[in-house]
Amino acid sequence: ANHFFDLRLRRPQKGTIARRAMDVARREGLALDGNAADLLVESVGNDIRQVLNCLQMWRRNSSTVSYMDMKSRIWQVEKDSILRMTAFDGVRSILDPKDQTLFQRQDSFFLDYSLVPLLVQQNYVDSIQSCHEMGDKSTRMSAASEALSDCDLIDSMLRRDQNWSLLPFQAVMTVRVGTHTRGGLGFPKFPEWLGKNSTGNKRRRLLGDLAMHLSSAVSGGQEAVRLNYAPVLRRRLVSPLLQKGAEGVQETIAMLDEYGMSREDLFETLPELQLPGYGEDLDKIDSKTKSAFTRKYNQGVHRSQAIAGAAQAGTGKKRKVSTAPEDLVDGDEAGEEEPEEDNDVSQFVAKKKGKGAAKSKKAGGEAKPRTKKKKA
Repeated sequence: ANHFFDLRLRRPQKGTIARRAMDVARREGLALDGNAADLLVESVGNDIRQVLNCLQMWRRNSSTVSYMDMKSRIWQVEKDSILRMTAFDGVRSILDPKDQTLFQRQDSFFLDYSLVPLLVQQNYVDSIQSCHEMGDKSTRMSAASEALSDCDLIDSMLRRDQNWSLLPFQAVMTVRVGTHTRGGLGFPKFPEWLGKNSTGNKRRRLLGDLAMHLSSAVSGGQEAVRLNYAPVLRRRLVSPLLQKGAEGVQETIAMLDEYGMSREDLFETLPELQLPGYGEDLDKIDSKTKSAFTRKYNQGVHRSQAIAGAAQAGTGKKRKVSTAPEDLVDGDEAGEEEPEEDNDVSQFVAKKKGKGAAKSKKAGGEAKPRTKKKKA
Protein backbone atom coordinates (compact mmCIF):
# COMPACT_ATOMS: atom_id res chain seq x y z
CA ALA A 1 0.00 0.00 0.00
CA ASN A 2 1.20 3.51 -0.78
CA HIS A 3 -0.60 5.08 2.17
CA PHE A 4 -0.65 4.15 5.83
CA PHE A 5 -1.98 5.63 9.04
CA ASP A 6 0.58 6.49 11.72
CA LEU A 7 -1.14 5.21 14.85
CA ARG A 8 0.83 6.10 17.97
CA LEU A 9 0.11 3.95 21.02
CA ARG A 10 1.26 4.96 24.48
CA ARG A 11 1.25 3.04 27.71
CA PRO A 12 -1.64 4.29 29.88
CA GLN A 13 -0.60 6.23 32.95
CA LYS A 14 -1.20 5.16 36.51
CA GLY A 15 -3.96 7.71 37.17
CA THR A 16 -5.90 6.72 34.05
CA ILE A 17 -5.83 3.02 34.95
CA ALA A 18 -6.75 3.74 38.58
CA ARG A 19 -9.83 5.77 37.61
CA ARG A 20 -10.96 3.08 35.20
CA ALA A 21 -10.41 0.39 37.85
CA MET A 22 -12.56 2.32 40.33
CA ASP A 23 -15.31 2.60 37.71
CA VAL A 24 -15.21 -1.15 37.01
CA ALA A 25 -15.20 -1.96 40.74
CA ARG A 26 -18.20 0.30 41.36
CA ARG A 27 -20.21 -1.41 38.62
CA GLU A 28 -19.36 -4.81 40.09
CA GLY A 29 -20.42 -3.74 43.58
CA LEU A 30 -16.96 -3.21 45.05
CA ALA A 31 -16.15 0.04 46.86
CA LEU A 32 -12.50 0.74 45.97
CA ASP A 33 -10.65 3.61 47.61
CA GLY A 34 -8.71 5.97 45.30
CA ASN A 35 -5.40 5.57 47.14
CA ALA A 36 -5.90 1.81 47.14
CA ALA A 37 -6.43 1.86 43.37
CA ASP A 38 -3.22 3.88 42.85
CA LEU A 39 -1.26 1.46 45.02
CA LEU A 40 -2.65 -1.55 43.15
CA VAL A 41 -1.80 -0.14 39.73
CA GLU A 42 1.71 0.84 40.80
CA SER A 43 2.41 -2.55 42.39
CA VAL A 44 1.49 -4.53 39.28
CA GLY A 45 3.39 -2.27 36.90
CA ASN A 46 0.35 -0.73 35.14
CA ASP A 47 -0.83 -4.18 34.08
CA ILE A 48 -4.56 -3.72 33.37
CA ARG A 49 -5.30 -7.43 33.12
CA GLN A 50 -3.78 -8.16 36.52
CA VAL A 51 -5.69 -5.23 38.04
CA LEU A 52 -8.98 -6.73 36.83
CA ASN A 53 -8.01 -10.18 38.10
CA CYS A 54 -7.27 -8.78 41.56
CA LEU A 55 -10.57 -6.90 41.70
CA GLN A 56 -12.46 -10.04 40.69
CA MET A 57 -10.68 -12.11 43.34
CA TRP A 58 -11.31 -9.60 46.14
CA ARG A 59 -14.94 -9.02 45.16
CA ARG A 60 -15.77 -12.61 46.11
CA ASN A 61 -14.68 -12.07 49.72
CA SER A 62 -15.59 -8.44 50.46
CA SER A 63 -17.49 -5.47 49.12
CA THR A 64 -15.06 -2.73 50.20
CA VAL A 65 -11.29 -2.33 49.84
CA SER A 66 -9.61 0.49 51.75
CA TYR A 67 -6.04 1.68 51.51
CA MET A 68 -4.99 -0.30 54.60
CA ASP A 69 -6.68 -3.42 53.24
CA MET A 70 -4.83 -3.00 49.96
CA LYS A 71 -1.54 -2.47 51.75
CA SER A 72 -1.97 -5.70 53.70
CA ARG A 73 -2.95 -7.72 50.61
CA ILE A 74 -0.65 -6.24 48.00
CA TRP A 75 2.19 -8.68 48.70
CA GLN A 76 0.03 -11.45 47.22
CA VAL A 77 -0.24 -9.89 43.77
CA GLU A 78 2.58 -7.37 43.32
CA LYS A 79 5.25 -7.95 40.71
CA ASP A 80 8.95 -7.91 41.45
CA SER A 81 9.93 -4.26 41.29
CA ILE A 82 13.34 -5.03 39.80
CA LEU A 83 11.66 -6.44 36.68
CA ARG A 84 9.96 -3.10 36.06
CA MET A 85 13.14 -1.05 36.38
CA THR A 86 15.45 0.16 33.64
CA ALA A 87 19.17 0.89 33.82
CA PHE A 88 18.37 4.57 34.45
CA ASP A 89 16.16 3.63 37.40
CA GLY A 90 18.95 1.41 38.70
CA VAL A 91 21.43 4.29 38.67
CA ARG A 92 19.08 6.42 40.74
CA SER A 93 18.70 3.64 43.30
CA ILE A 94 22.50 3.22 43.52
CA LEU A 95 23.42 6.90 43.83
CA ASP A 96 20.48 7.74 46.11
CA PRO A 97 19.97 4.53 48.12
CA LYS A 98 17.51 5.95 50.72
CA ASP A 99 16.04 2.93 52.55
CA GLN A 100 17.19 0.26 50.10
CA THR A 101 19.29 -2.65 51.26
CA LEU A 102 22.65 -3.67 49.86
CA PHE A 103 21.15 -6.60 47.98
CA GLN A 104 18.51 -4.40 46.35
CA ARG A 105 21.20 -2.03 45.10
CA GLN A 106 23.22 -4.97 43.80
CA ASP A 107 20.18 -6.14 41.87
CA SER A 108 20.02 -2.66 40.33
CA PHE A 109 23.58 -3.14 39.07
CA PHE A 110 22.66 -6.41 37.33
CA LEU A 111 19.92 -4.70 35.32
CA ASP A 112 22.68 -3.95 32.80
CA TYR A 113 26.17 -4.58 34.16
CA SER A 114 27.76 -2.99 31.08
CA LEU A 115 25.76 0.25 31.05
CA VAL A 116 25.10 0.88 34.76
CA PRO A 117 28.80 1.51 35.69
CA LEU A 118 29.07 4.04 32.86
CA LEU A 119 25.90 5.77 34.03
CA VAL A 120 27.25 5.91 37.58
CA GLN A 121 30.51 7.41 36.37
CA GLN A 122 28.64 10.04 34.35
CA ASN A 123 26.23 11.11 37.12
CA TYR A 124 27.99 10.64 40.47
CA VAL A 125 29.28 14.24 40.55
CA ASP A 126 25.78 15.66 40.04
CA SER A 127 24.49 13.41 42.81
CA ILE A 128 27.10 14.73 45.24
CA GLN A 129 26.35 18.32 44.27
CA SER A 130 22.64 17.85 44.99
CA CYS A 131 23.22 16.27 48.41
CA HIS A 132 22.32 18.56 51.33
CA GLU A 133 24.16 16.64 54.02
CA MET A 134 26.85 18.38 55.99
CA GLY A 135 30.43 17.51 55.16
CA ASP A 136 33.23 18.17 52.72
CA LYS A 137 31.95 17.38 49.23
CA SER A 138 35.45 17.24 47.78
CA THR A 139 36.39 14.45 50.20
CA ARG A 140 33.31 12.46 49.29
CA MET A 141 33.97 13.04 45.61
CA SER A 142 37.52 11.74 46.02
CA ALA A 143 36.29 8.61 47.80
CA ALA A 144 33.66 8.01 45.10
CA SER A 145 36.24 8.38 42.32
CA GLU A 146 38.52 5.85 44.05
CA ALA A 147 35.63 3.39 44.20
CA LEU A 148 35.03 3.95 40.49
CA SER A 149 38.71 3.31 39.77
CA ASP A 150 38.52 -0.01 41.61
CA CYS A 151 35.37 -0.85 39.65
CA ASP A 152 37.14 -0.07 36.37
CA LEU A 153 40.13 -2.25 37.28
CA ILE A 154 37.84 -5.18 38.05
CA ASP A 155 35.98 -4.64 34.79
CA SER A 156 39.26 -4.71 32.83
CA MET A 157 40.34 -7.96 34.48
CA LEU A 158 36.89 -9.44 33.97
CA ARG A 159 36.78 -8.78 30.23
CA ARG A 160 40.45 -9.36 29.49
CA ASP A 161 40.65 -12.74 31.23
CA GLN A 162 36.96 -13.66 30.80
CA ASN A 163 36.82 -14.17 34.56
CA TRP A 164 33.10 -13.61 35.11
CA SER A 165 33.32 -14.68 38.74
CA LEU A 166 34.52 -11.12 39.45
CA LEU A 167 31.14 -9.68 38.46
CA PRO A 168 29.74 -9.66 42.05
CA PHE A 169 32.84 -7.75 43.21
CA GLN A 170 32.28 -5.19 40.48
CA ALA A 171 28.68 -4.83 41.66
CA VAL A 172 29.86 -4.16 45.23
CA MET A 173 32.38 -1.55 44.03
CA THR A 174 29.67 0.18 42.01
CA VAL A 175 27.27 0.21 44.96
CA ARG A 176 30.10 1.56 47.10
CA VAL A 177 30.03 4.76 45.03
CA GLY A 178 26.47 5.40 46.20
CA THR A 179 27.53 5.29 49.84
CA HIS A 180 29.61 8.43 49.20
CA THR A 181 27.13 10.32 47.01
CA ARG A 182 23.73 9.97 48.75
CA GLY A 183 22.22 12.73 46.66
CA GLY A 184 19.05 13.07 44.67
CA LEU A 185 19.22 12.67 40.93
CA GLY A 186 16.75 13.57 38.21
CA PHE A 187 16.85 11.78 34.89
CA PRO A 188 20.43 10.45 34.53
CA LYS A 189 22.64 11.74 31.75
CA PHE A 190 23.64 9.31 29.04
CA PRO A 191 27.32 8.25 29.25
CA GLU A 192 29.53 10.50 27.15
CA TRP A 193 32.22 7.81 27.15
CA LEU A 194 30.34 5.85 24.48
CA GLY A 195 30.53 8.73 22.02
CA LYS A 196 34.16 9.49 22.89
CA ASN A 197 35.11 5.84 22.45
CA SER A 198 33.45 5.70 19.04
CA THR A 199 35.28 8.85 17.94
CA GLY A 200 38.57 7.46 19.22
CA ASN A 201 38.15 4.21 17.29
CA LYS A 202 37.39 6.17 14.13
CA ARG A 203 40.49 8.33 14.51
CA ARG A 204 42.70 5.31 15.21
CA ARG A 205 41.44 3.74 11.99
CA LEU A 206 42.14 6.92 10.02
CA LEU A 207 45.60 7.16 11.57
CA GLY A 208 46.35 3.59 10.52
CA ASP A 209 45.34 4.34 6.93
CA LEU A 210 47.48 7.49 6.89
CA ALA A 211 50.49 5.62 8.29
CA MET A 212 50.09 2.99 5.56
CA HIS A 213 50.03 5.67 2.85
CA LEU A 214 53.15 7.32 4.29
CA SER A 215 55.03 4.05 4.82
CA SER A 216 56.86 4.38 1.50
CA ALA A 217 58.14 7.87 2.33
CA VAL A 218 58.67 7.95 6.11
CA SER A 219 60.19 5.52 8.59
CA GLY A 220 58.01 6.16 11.65
CA GLY A 221 55.03 4.23 12.91
CA GLN A 222 51.57 5.46 13.84
CA GLU A 223 52.76 7.29 16.95
CA ALA A 224 55.47 9.15 15.02
CA VAL A 225 53.02 9.99 12.24
CA ARG A 226 50.53 11.42 14.73
CA LEU A 227 53.00 13.41 16.83
CA ASN A 228 55.68 14.48 14.34
CA TYR A 229 54.57 14.16 10.72
CA ALA A 230 50.87 15.08 10.78
CA PRO A 231 51.26 18.67 12.10
CA VAL A 232 54.09 19.47 9.67
CA LEU A 233 52.35 17.90 6.68
CA ARG A 234 49.13 19.72 7.46
CA ARG A 235 50.93 23.06 7.58
CA ARG A 236 52.96 22.42 4.42
CA LEU A 237 49.95 21.17 2.44
CA VAL A 238 47.44 23.82 3.48
CA SER A 239 49.71 26.88 3.37
CA PRO A 240 49.94 27.05 -0.48
CA LEU A 241 46.15 26.90 -0.76
CA LEU A 242 45.67 29.63 1.83
CA GLN A 243 48.40 31.96 0.58
CA LYS A 244 48.35 31.45 -3.21
CA GLY A 245 44.81 30.24 -3.79
CA ALA A 246 44.31 28.41 -7.09
CA GLU A 247 47.96 28.97 -8.03
CA GLY A 248 49.09 26.81 -5.12
CA VAL A 249 47.04 23.80 -6.17
CA GLN A 250 49.81 22.18 -8.19
CA GLU A 251 52.30 22.58 -5.34
CA THR A 252 49.95 20.87 -2.89
CA ILE A 253 49.19 18.01 -5.31
CA ALA A 254 52.90 17.48 -5.96
CA MET A 255 53.57 17.16 -2.24
CA LEU A 256 50.65 14.74 -1.84
CA ASP A 257 52.09 12.53 -4.59
CA GLU A 258 55.55 12.73 -3.07
CA TYR A 259 54.32 11.29 0.23
CA GLY A 260 51.75 8.91 -1.25
CA MET A 261 48.80 10.75 0.28
CA SER A 262 45.34 11.08 -1.22
CA ARG A 263 42.82 13.89 -1.32
CA GLU A 264 40.86 12.21 1.52
CA ASP A 265 43.98 12.27 3.69
CA LEU A 266 44.18 16.04 3.29
CA PHE A 267 40.54 17.01 3.73
CA GLU A 268 39.27 14.23 6.03
CA THR A 269 42.07 12.48 7.93
CA LEU A 270 44.31 15.42 8.86
CA PRO A 271 41.43 17.55 10.24
CA GLU A 272 40.37 14.61 12.44
CA LEU A 273 43.90 14.38 13.86
CA GLN A 274 44.11 18.13 14.52
CA LEU A 275 43.57 19.54 18.00
CA PRO A 276 41.04 22.39 18.23
CA GLY A 277 42.69 25.78 17.91
CA TYR A 278 46.00 24.48 16.54
CA GLY A 279 47.26 24.62 12.97
CA GLU A 280 45.67 25.89 9.80
CA ASP A 281 41.93 25.62 9.44
CA LEU A 282 40.74 24.06 6.19
CA ASP A 283 37.49 26.00 6.47
CA LYS A 284 39.42 29.15 5.60
CA ILE A 285 40.10 27.86 2.08
CA ASP A 286 37.60 29.44 -0.29
CA SER A 287 35.29 27.33 -2.43
CA LYS A 288 36.95 28.38 -5.72
CA THR A 289 40.30 27.06 -4.57
CA LYS A 290 38.75 23.79 -3.43
CA SER A 291 36.96 23.38 -6.76
CA ALA A 292 40.18 24.05 -8.67
CA PHE A 293 42.02 21.56 -6.49
CA THR A 294 39.38 18.87 -7.08
CA ARG A 295 39.40 19.35 -10.86
CA LYS A 296 43.18 19.31 -11.06
CA TYR A 297 43.47 16.29 -8.78
CA ASN A 298 40.92 14.23 -10.71
CA GLN A 299 42.71 14.85 -14.00
CA GLY A 300 45.90 13.02 -13.04
CA VAL A 301 47.09 9.65 -11.80
CA HIS A 302 48.54 9.68 -8.31
CA ARG A 303 50.85 7.59 -6.21
CA SER A 304 48.23 6.95 -3.54
CA GLN A 305 46.16 4.99 -6.06
CA ALA A 306 49.07 2.63 -6.70
CA ILE A 307 49.64 2.16 -2.96
CA ALA A 308 45.98 1.35 -2.39
CA GLY A 309 45.99 -1.10 -5.31
CA ALA A 310 49.11 -2.83 -4.02
CA ALA A 311 47.56 -3.16 -0.57
CA GLN A 312 44.43 -4.75 -2.00
CA ALA A 313 46.48 -7.08 -4.19
CA GLY A 314 48.57 -8.13 -1.20
CA THR A 315 45.54 -9.23 0.75
CA GLY A 316 44.28 -11.32 -2.17
CA LYS A 317 47.42 -13.47 -2.60
CA LYS A 318 47.24 -17.11 -1.61
CA ARG A 319 49.73 -18.54 0.81
CA LYS A 320 52.12 -21.14 -0.52
CA VAL A 321 52.08 -24.64 0.91
CA SER A 322 54.84 -25.11 3.45
CA THR A 323 57.53 -27.66 2.63
CA ALA A 324 59.24 -27.54 6.01
CA PRO A 325 60.75 -30.83 7.26
CA GLU A 326 58.14 -31.14 10.02
CA ASP A 327 55.39 -31.05 7.42
CA LEU A 328 56.72 -34.09 5.57
CA VAL A 329 55.18 -37.49 6.04
CA ASP A 330 57.32 -40.53 6.81
CA GLY A 331 59.55 -41.32 3.87
CA ASP A 332 58.19 -38.54 1.65
CA GLU A 333 60.45 -36.01 0.04
CA ALA A 334 59.75 -32.30 -0.33
CA GLY A 335 58.14 -31.43 -3.60
CA GLU A 336 57.30 -35.04 -4.47
CA GLU A 337 53.86 -35.36 -5.95
CA GLU A 338 51.67 -38.39 -6.11
CA PRO A 339 51.13 -39.71 -9.62
CA GLU A 340 47.76 -38.94 -10.98
CA GLU A 341 45.49 -41.76 -11.97
CA ASP A 342 45.33 -42.31 -15.69
CA ASN A 343 41.72 -42.41 -16.68
CA ASP A 344 42.49 -43.06 -20.35
CA VAL A 345 40.90 -46.38 -21.31
CA SER A 346 42.03 -46.33 -24.92
CA GLN A 347 44.84 -48.78 -24.19
CA PHE A 348 42.39 -51.26 -22.80
CA VAL A 349 40.15 -50.81 -25.80
CA ALA A 350 43.10 -51.37 -28.13
CA LYS A 351 44.10 -54.54 -26.30
CA LYS A 352 40.58 -55.80 -26.50
CA LYS A 353 40.45 -55.18 -30.19
CA GLY A 354 43.82 -56.83 -30.75
CA LYS A 355 42.83 -59.89 -28.76
CA GLY A 356 39.61 -60.22 -30.67
CA ALA A 357 41.39 -59.85 -33.97
CA ALA A 358 43.91 -62.51 -32.99
CA LYS A 359 41.16 -64.91 -32.08
CA SER A 360 39.37 -64.35 -35.34
CA LYS A 361 42.64 -64.80 -37.24
CA LYS A 362 43.42 -67.99 -35.39
CA ALA A 363 39.97 -69.29 -35.97
CA GLY A 364 40.30 -68.46 -39.64
CA GLY A 365 43.63 -70.31 -39.87
CA GLU A 366 42.31 -73.50 -38.35
CA ALA A 367 39.19 -73.63 -40.48
CA LYS A 368 39.38 -75.93 -43.48
CA PRO A 369 38.73 -74.43 -46.86
CA ARG A 370 35.55 -75.44 -48.55
CA THR A 371 35.85 -77.51 -51.71
CA LYS A 372 33.43 -77.10 -54.48
CA LYS A 373 32.09 -80.14 -56.19
CA LYS A 374 32.71 -80.23 -59.86
CA LYS A 375 29.87 -81.14 -62.10
CA ALA A 376 30.36 -84.16 -64.17
